[in-house]
Amino acid sequence: MAYAYLLHDNAIVADVWLYNSSAPLYDDWENISEEDLPLQNLENFITEIVKPVESEGDIEVKWKVKANDIKVFIYIYKRLTAILQPNIKPGYNMFVNTNTPVAMKL
Repeated sequence: MAYAYLLHDNAIVADVWLYNSSAPLYDDWENISEEDLPLQNLENFITEIVKPVESEGDIEVKWKVKANDIKVFIYIYKRLTAILQPNIKPGYNMFVNTNTPVAMKL
Protein backbone atom coordinates (compact mmCIF):
# COMPACT_ATOMS: atom_id res chain seq x y z
CA MET A 1 0.00 0.00 0.00
CA ALA A 2 1.07 3.58 -0.35
CA TYR A 3 0.45 6.75 1.60
CA ALA A 4 1.47 10.35 1.05
CA TYR A 5 2.49 12.57 3.95
CA LEU A 6 2.86 16.34 4.22
CA LEU A 7 5.45 17.45 6.76
CA HIS A 8 6.00 20.77 8.49
CA ASP A 9 8.82 21.19 11.02
CA ASN A 10 9.34 17.39 11.02
CA ALA A 11 5.70 16.76 12.00
CA ILE A 12 3.05 15.11 9.83
CA VAL A 13 0.40 17.75 9.16
CA ALA A 14 -1.54 15.79 6.52
CA ASP A 15 -1.72 12.25 5.20
CA VAL A 16 -3.71 10.28 2.67
CA TRP A 17 -3.98 6.68 1.53
CA LEU A 18 -3.07 6.35 -2.15
CA TYR A 19 -3.66 2.67 -2.97
CA ASN A 20 -3.57 -0.90 -1.63
CA SER A 21 -0.98 -3.36 -2.86
CA SER A 22 -2.97 -6.36 -1.61
CA ALA A 23 -6.32 -7.12 -0.02
CA PRO A 24 -6.63 -5.97 3.60
CA LEU A 25 -6.55 -8.63 6.30
CA TYR A 26 -9.56 -7.06 8.00
CA ASP A 27 -13.06 -6.34 6.73
CA ASP A 28 -14.22 -3.51 8.96
CA TRP A 29 -12.80 -0.53 10.83
CA GLU A 30 -13.88 -1.85 14.24
CA ASN A 31 -11.42 -4.70 14.80
CA ILE A 32 -8.12 -3.14 13.80
CA SER A 33 -4.97 -3.85 15.76
CA GLU A 34 -1.49 -2.28 15.89
CA GLU A 35 -0.35 -5.03 13.53
CA ASP A 36 -2.68 -3.64 10.84
CA LEU A 37 -0.98 -0.22 10.77
CA PRO A 38 -0.61 1.57 8.47
CA LEU A 39 -4.14 0.84 7.36
CA GLN A 40 -5.20 -0.32 3.94
CA ASN A 41 -8.52 0.90 2.64
CA LEU A 42 -11.36 -1.61 2.65
CA GLU A 43 -12.15 -3.04 -0.77
CA ASN A 44 -15.81 -2.02 -0.74
CA PHE A 45 -14.76 1.66 -0.40
CA ILE A 46 -12.41 1.62 -3.41
CA THR A 47 -13.78 2.61 -6.81
CA GLU A 48 -10.74 1.62 -8.85
CA ILE A 49 -7.63 -0.48 -8.33
CA VAL A 50 -4.53 1.66 -8.86
CA LYS A 51 -1.46 -0.06 -10.24
CA PRO A 52 1.41 0.37 -7.74
CA VAL A 53 4.07 2.91 -8.62
CA GLU A 54 7.12 1.24 -10.15
CA SER A 55 9.43 4.22 -10.75
CA GLU A 56 9.80 7.91 -9.94
CA GLY A 57 8.32 8.79 -13.32
CA ASP A 58 5.01 7.15 -12.37
CA ILE A 59 4.24 9.78 -9.73
CA GLU A 60 4.12 13.56 -9.94
CA VAL A 61 3.54 16.10 -7.20
CA LYS A 62 2.33 19.64 -7.91
CA TRP A 63 2.17 22.37 -5.29
CA LYS A 64 -0.28 25.26 -5.21
CA VAL A 65 0.76 27.88 -2.67
CA LYS A 66 -1.17 31.09 -2.22
CA ALA A 67 -0.42 33.05 1.00
CA ASN A 68 -1.20 30.54 3.79
CA ASP A 69 -3.24 28.26 1.53
CA ILE A 70 -1.24 25.17 0.50
CA LYS A 71 -2.53 22.32 -1.62
CA VAL A 72 -0.49 19.37 -2.81
CA PHE A 73 -1.81 17.47 -5.84
CA ILE A 74 -0.55 13.92 -6.32
CA TYR A 75 -0.75 12.32 -9.76
CA ILE A 76 -0.13 8.63 -10.35
CA TYR A 77 0.30 7.62 -13.99
CA LYS A 78 -0.69 11.20 -14.93
CA ARG A 79 -4.10 10.90 -13.19
CA LEU A 80 -5.02 13.07 -10.24
CA THR A 81 -5.13 10.64 -7.35
CA ALA A 82 -5.01 12.64 -4.13
CA ILE A 83 -4.92 16.11 -2.58
CA LEU A 84 -3.23 17.04 0.68
CA GLN A 85 -3.78 20.21 2.68
CA PRO A 86 -2.19 21.09 6.03
CA ASN A 87 -4.25 20.01 9.06
CA ILE A 88 -6.76 18.01 7.01
CA LYS A 89 -6.49 14.35 7.95
CA PRO A 90 -7.08 12.24 6.12
CA GLY A 91 -6.57 13.89 2.74
CA TYR A 92 -8.69 13.45 -0.37
CA ASN A 93 -8.46 10.52 -2.80
CA MET A 94 -10.08 10.19 -6.22
CA PHE A 95 -10.56 6.42 -5.91
CA VAL A 96 -12.76 6.11 -2.81
CA ASN A 97 -16.54 6.15 -2.88
CA THR A 98 -17.03 7.41 0.68
CA ASN A 99 -15.05 9.05 3.45
CA THR A 100 -12.97 6.56 5.43
CA PRO A 101 -10.38 6.81 8.23
CA VAL A 102 -7.60 6.79 5.58
CA ALA A 103 -9.01 8.96 2.77
CA MET A 104 -11.88 11.30 2.05
CA LYS A 105 -13.81 11.19 -1.20
CA LEU A 106 -12.53 13.72 -3.72
